[in-house]
Amino acid sequence: MTTVSNEANEAMRLVPPVLVGTGQNEHASVIQQLVEGETAWDKRLIAGSDWVNPILVKETRQALKSKQFSWTLMLVTLVILAWSVLGIVGMIPSIYYNSNGSALLIGYVIILIVPALIVIPQATFRSMASELEDGTFETLSLSTLSPRQILFGKLSVSALQLVVYLSVISPCIALTYLLRGVTLEVIAMTILVISTVSLGLSVVAISVASFSRTRIQQVFFSIILLGGQVIGAFWTGGILISLVTSGGWGLPGWIGFVLFFLGMMLYAWLLLRCGACAIGVSSDNRSTPIRVPILVIGLLLAMMEGFMLATYGTINFMAEMIAVSAVFLFMHWGIAGSIMMGERGTIPVRARRTLPSTLLGRVFLTWLNPGAGPGYIFVMLSFIGSVVSLVVGPWLLLDPNLTNFQLPLLVYILALTCYLALYLGTVRLICMAFLRRVLVGRLVISFAFTLVLIVTAVVLTASISLAASDYQSLDFDWYCFPNFFWTLAELFPSRSSNWNSAEEIIAVLALFLSASLVAAINVLLTAKDVVLLRIETPDRVIKERVRAQTKHGSGSVVPIVEDPFS
Repeated sequence: MTTVSNEANEAMRLVPPVLVGTGQNEHASVIQQLVEGETAWDKRLIAGSDWVNPILVKETRQALKSKQFSWTLMLVTLVILAWSVLGIVGMIPSIYYNSNGSALLIGYVIILIVPALIVIPQATFRSMASELEDGTFETLSLSTLSPRQILFGKLSVSALQLVVYLSVISPCIALTYLLRGVTLEVIAMTILVISTVSLGLSVVAISVASFSRTRIQQVFFSIILLGGQVIGAFWTGGILISLVTSGGWGLPGWIGFVLFFLGMMLYAWLLLRCGACAIGVSSDNRSTPIRVPILVIGLLLAMMEGFMLATYGTINFMAEMIAVSAVFLFMHWGIAGSIMMGERGTIPVRARRTLPSTLLGRVFLTWLNPGAGPGYIFVMLSFIGSVVSLVVGPWLLLDPNLTNFQLPLLVYILALTCYLALYLGTVRLICMAFLRRVLVGRLVISFAFTLVLIVTAVVLTASISLAASDYQSLDFDWYCFPNFFWTLAELFPSRSSNWNSAEEIIAVLALFLSASLVAAINVLLTAKDVVLLRIETPDRVIKERVRAQTKHGSGSVVPIVEDPFS
């Protein structure tokens, strides 16, 4: 009995005391509501937490615990405090009667540029590259997160870090407004420009890191990215210093910022699509999701340039402005096409399930299929369509008297089209000949081939021209047509008095014949990619997709339509 009583007393001693009071039931019910989410606001918060990206939660916890973020934030805070004290003390006694806010704001801009444009994109690159290097990306790929959600989670972490740095420096920026000399418009544009450039560089870092599979590639792309960040930091700093000292740019400045922001959003969409395809399933159709934003960007770029020409262009210089705008389109489609030429001609079975099946779908959507052949036709048709819309739009809106410039402008645009067909077609033929067994890095190699061809053409034509003149001068002749820098400079519409010489005419004819021959060969080789037929999706795969949509969606099953014309 003594033993039993001792055990009972010991058990009673271990039981926590029960609080007795009138508010005990109320307290317990409140705790239960907070835990189980019985109130309306708790239910909304719990439902909203399901939409938070798990990558954002994981990366935020790691960033808050990391020494890199803590030391950087502490160092930025100390530098801001030191600049505030030294700046204000150095302005005494003129601070009482002069407008000294602009000088102080320039210092804050320079301080904010370092973490926003250097630290955050590099941290984003390392975060994405470490997932691939440490092997943790395989765990992410096995989860229910899609590649798009993974990339957006990484970008959300960059945005959150930027918000933290802005929250630290914002009170000091507000102080510059109290010191006079700085308007709210200048402060708003300064913050918007830094935020836009920072997120744009973070998008570039994420997409570049998605292609970095080895340590050598990571080091190489990290150095390239750091160089771009330094250039972007100096460029942004110069623009913002000019903005602060001038007191604002008014409506033209805001129009320029809106255009820059729209362009950044479009190319961010493209880069994120490229990154998602790089980390996605290798048997998927990777080309179509990338070519759609490329096409949209090209068309919107042509429409935007046409609108700017019709609004701010002058009739006397319309041909020159159209030619310059066509060069931007040439650069867009040339860079995109040089990368497409490295795609393999074989289409996996899983990707063939997404091929168009109807007549209209095969006519209009075949060029979005994977492969360098459809990509070559896609680039050429898209460039011709965008250039036609660029030329016809201002003429229809303004109806300028361009009789003296019509022929030179058409010849110039013809030369751009021929160069695109010649260089891209040649790169595709080289890739078909030398990259048959290469599976990794084909896109980078094809882009490198394009650069090598351009440099070779420049060096050879310059050497031949120097040798022909006994190394006395560089004179343009017909054999210089492979050098598109030199030839386009000679054919520019403003040089209408010289373009119709015998050398230019023979150069254009040689360029046209060479481009036509290369284009004809590539079109014939593309026939095998066009005749591919679609493979129907098995019923088991359709049922799995329907079940996944029902489980993760809103409860309503959305039919999967891969061909919009069906």
